[in-house]
Amino acid sequence: MASGIYVIENMINGKIYIGSAININRRWRNHIYLLDKGIHENFHLQSSWIKYCGCSAFYFQVLEIVKNIDRLIECEQWWFDIVKPFGKFGYNICPKAGNKQLSEETRNKISKAHRGKILSEEHRHKISEKSKGRKHSVESRHKMSELAKCRSKEHVRKIVESNRGRKHSEETRRRLAEIARNMSVETRCKIGNASRGRKHSEETRRKIGDASRGTKRSDETRLKMSKAALGRKCSEETRRKIADIRRGKKHSDETRCKMSKAQHGRRMNESINKIR
Repeated sequence: MASGIYVIENMINGKIYIGSAININRRWRNHIYLLDKGIHENFHLQSSWIKYCGCSAFYFQVLEIVKNIDRLIECEQWWFDIVKPFGKFGYNICPKAGNKQLSEETRNKISKAHRGKILSEEHRHKISEKSKGRKHSVESRHKMSELAKCRSKEHVRKIVESNRGRKHSEETRRRLAEIARNMSVETRCKIGNASRGRKHSEETRRKIGDASRGTKRSDETRLKMSKAALGRKCSEETRRKIADIRRGKKHSDETRCKMSKAQHGRRMNESINKIR
């Protein structure tokens, strides 16, 4: 297929996106693939694609065939200057052809425009559906991990504040529980290895303790925890830590009574099993 300049037009609101490509057909297919996956680099175009339910609302057309590929950027810039597909008229972000890097000023404008913006339930659902099945590459995961490590304390505080008091719906809880139940052994090991050696601060421990205090586990949950702990052996270091934590700790009369009853019941069961 010939190289040249193309336009993607939203037939509902009239906005356009202009681009250049060495192979126009292949570029169009690539646009559709990325937009359907919800991972297109142009977030304006991606947002409209989701809002207007995909390909049926958009029209693709070749504006100009450019035989000399060295003139592609020059021709694209000519169309930019004539049509001006930016802002309220189009989806293009940078007014300079071939320049994919956004300036700090442009990034700040985009950030301010989206700050405080609340997506509708329908919009969120569409984004969720487009993102299902999407898997990040190892390189992307590494980049995301490095970015997370560089977060400032202020950034972390804002994230914590935004999530404080947030409660999952019953449906979300059910989905999370289902995912946890079907989690593979390999994934569980990865999570365990990632958390190994991590130490909570005194403040975090206090918060966890306050949140857990007074909560009562159901009989089913206790049985599951008991089965999960069977055969598990603690290392010498873990035993020492547990002993240090318990040292000097005094149980209440109520707790002693419960422990005594549990021990008595355990001995009775052992005696009955021996007789059988």
